[in-house]
Amino acid sequence: MSLNFHNKNKLAIAISMAIFSTSLLNANIALAQESKKTAAEPNEVEVIEVKGILGSLKDAAQIKRYADTVVDAITSEDIGEFADDSIAGAIQRIPGVQIETDDAGTDGDRVSIRGLGPEFVNSTINGRRLLSSGNEGRNLRKMNFNAFPPSVLSGVRVTKGSTASRPESGLAGQIDLQTMKPLDLRKLKKKNSYSTIGFRAGLNDIDDETGFRVNALSAFRNDDKDLGGYFALVASEEKNARDQLRINWGDDYQISQQTNGESETVLARAPKNITMNPIRESPSRLAIATGIQYQPNEDVDINWDFMYSHYNNKSTRNQFQVNLNQNSVWKGTVFDQSEAGNPGLVVDENGTVRYANLAQSDLTGSGLAARTTATKYDNETKNLVSGINVDWIINDSLNANFDAYVSTLDYTQNLRFVRFEKDLDPSTFIYDGTGDLPSITAPDADVLEDWNYSRASIREISSEGENYGLTAAFDYAIDNHDLFSSVYFGIHFDRTDIDAKRSKSGTLSDFADEMLGAALIGDRLPEEFLSGEGISPSRYLVPLYSSAVTIDPRIESYSWDEIGVDPDQSYEMTEDIFAVYGQVNLYTEVFGLPLTGNVGMRAVYTDNEATALQELELPDGEITEEIVTTVNDYWTYLPSLNLNLALNENMALRLGLSRTMSRPDYQDTAPINRIRLDDEGVDNSAVIGNPALNPMSSQNLDITYEWYTKYDGAFVLSGFYKEIDDYIIKDTLVDQPLAGYDGLWELTTNINFSDGTAEGVEIGLLQPLEKLVPALAGFGFSVNYTYVDSKFDKENVGDAGFGFPGSSKDNFNFVGFYEADWYAIRLAYTYRGSFFRSLGGTGSQSSTSRFSGEQEKLNVNLNLKPMKNVSVKLSANNITGQKRRDFYGDESTFLDYFDRGRTYSVSVNYKF
Repeated sequence: MSLNFHNKNKLAIAISMAIFSTSLLNANIALAQESKKTAAEPNEVEVIEVKGILGSLKDAAQIKRYADTVVDAITSEDIGEFADDSIAGAIQRIPGVQIETDDAGTDGDRVSIRGLGPEFVNSTINGRRLLSSGNEGRNLRKMNFNAFPPSVLSGVRVTKGSTASRPESGLAGQIDLQTMKPLDLRKLKKKNSYSTIGFRAGLNDIDDETGFRVNALSAFRNDDKDLGGYFALVASEEKNARDQLRINWGDDYQISQQTNGESETVLARAPKNITMNPIRESPSRLAIATGIQYQPNEDVDINWDFMYSHYNNKSTRNQFQVNLNQNSVWKGTVFDQSEAGNPGLVVDENGTVRYANLAQSDLTGSGLAARTTATKYDNETKNLVSGINVDWIINDSLNANFDAYVSTLDYTQNLRFVRFEKDLDPSTFIYDGTGDLPSITAPDADVLEDWNYSRASIREISSEGENYGLTAAFDYAIDNHDLFSSVYFGIHFDRTDIDAKRSKSGTLSDFADEMLGAALIGDRLPEEFLSGEGISPSRYLVPLYSSAVTIDPRIESYSWDEIGVDPDQSYEMTEDIFAVYGQVNLYTEVFGLPLTGNVGMRAVYTDNEATALQELELPDGEITEEIVTTVNDYWTYLPSLNLNLALNENMALRLGLSRTMSRPDYQDTAPINRIRLDDEGVDNSAVIGNPALNPMSSQNLDITYEWYTKYDGAFVLSGFYKEIDDYIIKDTLVDQPLAGYDGLWELTTNINFSDGTAEGVEIGLLQPLEKLVPALAGFGFSVNYTYVDSKFDKENVGDAGFGFPGSSKDNFNFVGFYEADWYAIRLAYTYRGSFFRSLGGTGSQSSTSRFSGEQEKLNVNLNLKPMKNVSVKLSANNITGQKRRDFYGDESTFLDYFDRGRTYSVSVNYKF
């Protein structure tokens, strides 16, 4: 799509209130005419500027109104004046958008759209590909939005439909981050320069630590209004705190119980370990965005932009863990059930151990142990995106747009810990999982005596990526045609190079006597763990990491060179994408009603080449290694149709039909092969990558009704249906051939396993009250609800009946606000129902499939303007203290609990 088209849309936003009462047809004509004369006659355009919360909501409504498909947006006013902690936090108020916050600190804030999870969302910046670090270097197609600060952006567009001229969206849709264009900035309409500087202090109530953030922006233009530039900076040292309680489960344990001399064995799921994990993060950030816009004449618009983000999330995790050894605690142990009303073991109807009193068992030996671990855990992400865009009106009929860009990723993880262990007395241990939160009774678990040094462990991860892209797009206007208004056509090419590697687990287990001294000079956990929840022990011994490093410097100094690269999780890949598209834009009438829209086709060629190390284990145990390279290429055809019928001057009916795609994750197609030959040739097995995976695709239907009322309100009702093909899971297949080897094999690999559907309804309403009820001038609200139902065709994907990962059935958002001359207040409430978060082992800290319970959050923001050019903002997030509870299948089977705490911030901004 040409840049000229985007400029028309932006002008439509600026003059939207002036044309609000005209027909949609006349509005589009006026829009085109005004756009072409803006550069030559900028002073002739009257800009009616509505600022503040209402202004941002109206801007977003107008962007939606004039978009060529189903689009929602947030503008710089919304993400700047009332800045959220992350981009994901800002866009969660858009209908159909759900977020997954990075509670575990292992990846990033994620976004789902219309019932499909983050792996199905295509993320771009100014339409250009973004690279992500994913889940600790895995699942790299999932975007971590907390890597980018909102305050350096001009807006975000969430595209739920599809057009041929846009970059191919994922199955869920596209999120496009947009940087500033200086000549389009409202603040530069009447003056040549504009600057702002702000300072923010934030507090989390879990540990009462304070973080700081500084942001600055400076923009300018010359007197001729043909050259402009800007520079934006964010520097911060934040403090985040969360408490996590986690259980890892083991399945199919044969547990014995005895009642009055009668014995029986039950098959049950039982805890393997119970972990208390206080997460204390100190993320630092440096983000820079800059750009230059030059319009040498009314026909040429040149934009260069550059954005760099360095996000270094340093954390400490002083864990306490109880381990229940499978063979010692559960297998062979007999629980006494003889005492009425006081059983030693309770197993529920789902086969899950809910209660176990080891004092009422015959367990006397080892197997029940405690661990205390001091962990240094750093995740560092560097993203760079830069490009140049040239928009050229060649003549009255032809417009050309050329774009060239580079995008890079440099992600590293540095994980190091020291661990101490001790045996626990079974006669004092009780596990109680009958409530919402599990509890343990282990009264001697926090004493200083009898600890033994276990080991130190080291892990490093690195993911480096480079992406280069070129686009040539053309817009040819068709005059005096009864059906067609213009034709878009163009080509796009980009190349992505990925180098992902993970170290082996470096374990240091000597220096036992000296390390014990490091434990003895440790101290109790400084804050009570999960305060108020009755967790035991709430404080426990924390060894000193620094003391351990003093004794054994290898804990800090060892790196790749000493511990080596793990071939099971390392690969290189090159992905080339070539796309060509054609799109015809419609402009006609049906039964006297204006009809606009587009119909087009995007053809996409994908070519992957991946290299990894293949291991072959011979029957005698000898292992041979071989570097293997695989290739795969395929064409995908993505048709689209979008129609917009203006029912009258304020009502429109949209229809969207399209096909979209999401490519397999890079690692799933890499030849990370582990082949095991059996000497009899009957138990051959292999874990292999699958370069032949098909991309997942979706056929989409969207019907939307829009009503823009005379009271400045907007009502939107949408229904959508997605039919998804070739969903990818990891599975174990028996009696399969393996290329290059004889016989039949048991293969564990990623496959295109199942199709599925996602369908739902969105309802949204924006209503300022000034015209509707004059006595309530200044008040207004925005409210939306989304219902999503998704399901797989096959019932054994993950857990039957729970639909696609990332999908909540019920989602509700409400924003209420009041604005006066010198202050404004906003209340934002979000709710999402329980949902299937991830398949087992897919980015979770568990081997079991993960579900999250319903979540709600209430935020309040107060914006004060005590004097000209000075604003003070007060924010309180999660003021109801909402926690997150994850479970396994049934809500009674606990997996995780996160206390996020409440956060408070105050910021001061000065504009000049």
